[in-house]
Amino acid sequence: MKVNIPHLLLFCVFLGFGLNQTLHAQTLKQIEALAQKEKPQKVLVLINKHIKDSGLTAENLSLRSMILMNINTVECWESVQEGISKFPNEAVVYYTRSQFFYEVRDINNALKDLDKALELAKEDTLRYRIYISRGGMNHFGGHEIQSIEDSKKALAIRPESKDALNNLAGALFDNGETAAAKETLLKLKAIDPNYVGVYVNLGYQLQKMEQFDEAAKYLEEGLKIAPEEPFLWNNLGYVQFKLGKVEDGIKSIQKSIKIYPGNSYCYRNLALIYLSQKDKAKACEQINKSLAYKFTEMYGEEVLDLKKQHCL
Repeated sequence: MKVNIPHLLLFCVFLGFGLNQTLHAQTLKQIEALAQKEKPQKVLVLINKHIKDSGLTAENLSLRSMILMNINTVECWESVQEGISKFPNEAVVYYTRSQFFYEVRDINNALKDLDKALELAKEDTLRYRIYISRGGMNHFGGHEIQSIEDSKKALAIRPESKDALNNLAGALFDNGETAAAKETLLKLKAIDPNYVGVYVNLGYQLQKMEQFDEAAKYLEEGLKIAPEEPFLWNNLGYVQFKLGKVEDGIKSIQKSIKIYPGNSYCYRNLALIYLSQKDKAKACEQINKSLAYKFTEMYGEEVLDLKKQHCL
């Protein structure tokens, strides 16, 4: 399983700080430090030691499952199912399984588990996290109205939530509410001008509207803040390609892949560049990589259609 290790590990830190009151402050600090250094095996050792010392809880088991998601798919699934079996009335175990389903691109089952988690969730901390996650998944699934509703419910709990505002803006854009989406992102930028999601979202949406010069401006501004953000590099690469800076575009997308090789959209973008250069061999190589990283399950039939048209 190819996943974004820093993002998932930082989720684990959030889970620990936000939900797991049994974890000692010193352990949490160690987890945070190891998460930032991308050391999932060492985080797992800490979690297992804590479980041994303090006993198994739904939260501890969920933390372990999320770490295993970066290490071993089979063991992760076993841990996830153990959580459901031992704590069937705890919202967090269904939330955790939803993240597993999401990573294997089983969006329907992920959404079902989020609905179940929401039924059981009592604390606003977890309800907020569920709304954020469900809003994002509904957006990816093309359910924009549901995504907007989830984002607004998250904002009702945390009115200045950067994640919720960013999700809301993306759904508003895709629902055709461009002015409201831009207003939402400008509000987010005013709250935190260093929040990378603003630049990812603005760059991507302006790219979709073929406003490539303005898109490049925001993407480059974002990279000054977060030079290792893979989605900024990928989107910038595509924009550079559309602006006629083909070699720069290839380099930017390759930079994104180096940081995070699991993004199927990178290979889709490279395929389009190579097709424009009439290099079918390189294009088909990238098309196959995009499909291997489950582009179809996540985004639809576009890359599969490219394969049928150019590679069969």
